[in-house]
Amino acid sequence: MRFCDKLAKKRKNNNLSQEQLADKLNVSRQAVSKWESGSSYPDMEKIIQMTKILNCTLEDLLDDGTINSTNSSNKLNFNSYMQEFLAFITKTYNMFCSMKLKEKIKCIMEMSLLIIILIIASAIIDNAIDSLILDWFRRIPTIGFELKNILFNLIIIISLILSIIIFIHLFKIRYLDYFVTIEDNNAIKKVIEEPFDKESEKKYIYEKAKKEKIIIRDPKHSSMNFYNFLTKIIILILKFFACIFIVPIIIGFVSLIILGVISFYHTIYAVIFLLIALGLTGAVLLTYCLIEFLYNFIVSKEIKFKKIFIISIASLVIIGISIGLTAINLLDYDYIEGIDKLDLVVNTEYINVDSNTLIFPHIENKYNQYVIDNTIEDGKAKIEINTLKKENYIIEEYNDKKFKIYNLYPNYDINFKEAYNLIINDIENKIIRDYSYSYQTKMYLSQNTYDLLKRNYDEYKRLYDNQYENY
Repeated sequence: MRFCDKLAKKRKNNNLSQEQLADKLNVSRQAVSKWESGSSYPDMEKIIQMTKILNCTLEDLLDDGTINSTNSSNKLNFNSYMQEFLAFITKTYNMFCSMKLKEKIKCIMEMSLLIIILIIASAIIDNAIDSLILDWFRRIPTIGFELKNILFNLIIIISLILSIIIFIHLFKIRYLDYFVTIEDNNAIKKVIEEPFDKESEKKYIYEKAKKEKIIIRDPKHSSMNFYNFLTKIIILILKFFACIFIVPIIIGFVSLIILGVISFYHTIYAVIFLLIALGLTGAVLLTYCLIEFLYNFIVSKEIKFKKIFIISIASLVIIGISIGLTAINLLDYDYIEGIDKLDLVVNTEYINVDSNTLIFPHIENKYNQYVIDNTIEDGKAKIEINTLKKENYIIEEYNDKKFKIYNLYPNYDINFKEAYNLIINDIENKIIRDYSYSYQTKMYLSQNTYDLLKRNYDEYKRLYDNQYENY
């Protein structure tokens, strides 16, 4: 509310007429009328006298920058925003001109430091969002890379607008709101009146003149239309991002419910499924809170933070209990790598070995073993491949320069039902298995054939090492 409106309201509240207030202030009624119409402004001494007469504080009378208007509209008025922006520039210029040199240097240094901090903060936040969130969009086929670039550019625009808003707001509350221009009616102006003849002295007439001066005050922070306009833009952009992110969150919410139902059904096999279902219930509640928050933000409904906070804390407690009990329950489980302790099918293959033959994998470990058996004919290799089902493997044969290579690797043709039964059987037996290794090989060959294969591996390695060095 402006000073003129406040003065009229306070005067009426104290049952004083303009003439009565003028008498108490030793001014004319016209002066009070001009103050209340906003055409002039009293000096600071008169304002202090008014506070005593009207039984109020200095801040109750001073202009706080907000104007109540019955003609205000929520519609965008770009002319009004431009006027406010120009007024902001004018007020900043006037304030800066009225400052002393020391105050100017201090203001410039503080605002420059603020700009540097905002640039660094924006860069950190932009890169964090890019690496943690936007990288997921690159996985979308065809349009993923372009979509990521568009979203990253939008985030840069948002951070720029936010930085401008923060800079303007901090500058306003740090400097601009502490300065106000008033008219001093007690200022004296000396006017030179030209003499009637050259010999007579010049006459000086002293008359009262209105003079603007700057005083420091501490008002309530006022808002500006163009500042609100920038805020509306940033809110619209944030709502756009909320609409994008709420879709995968809803999909995740439905997926968590499905997984929770499946886990609850499997409690007949092991207690651990019940604990997993409990944790998924907490995750469903937490996801619901996030959906409710985003939905209320998008449709501009009141966000019930207390309700969301209580449900979120409860869901986190449930998740924590589930994780703790699951970890305790897992202590009773045995960890097994590969297909140990399973009923395997033995497949037998024979491969001819000469000076150009390589058989991969060639590194000996628990899944790939060499057995020296001199009963095997030289130049022959008997390979036993242990798999979950018959012919659950592939032997690939191809030529590479001087070598003929046989490559053995698993054929992952186990269907969903077979995999499901395998996992359920392991959990019932309190086994956690690494399913990366789904086959084992044993190669039976004579000592001469083994030495030949080893020489072939060394030669193959030497050729490729030289090739990489030359490259």
